[in-house]
Amino acid sequence: MIIGEVTKTASESVARSINFTNRLATGETATLVSVVVTRIPTGEDVTATLIDAAPGPAITGGTVSFIIIGGVSGESYMIAATISTSGREVLEDHLQLLIN
Repeated sequence: MIIGEVTKTASESVARSINFTNRLATGETATLVSVVVTRIPTGEDVTATLIDAAPGPAITGGTVSFIIIGGVSGESYMIAATISTSGREVLEDHLQLLIN
């Protein structure tokens, strides 16, 4: 599900987070996190050039945090954040990224 939109310039670095807390059952925790960025409309994986690897995506409680870097002016991307949980669920949300 697309839950929002981020607009930035190619030279900006912006921190963003996606909160999954309200989708976790009582006592359930996030065990793994993944953030993948694909170029629209080609679907090309451009994660390595758009998500800062240091410190890299992290999860605290039910919130996934990451830093968006780079991008090409005029292009659009889809950011997919996925968590695996202690209850054996896999949850995913998306942000659309627009580069000015």
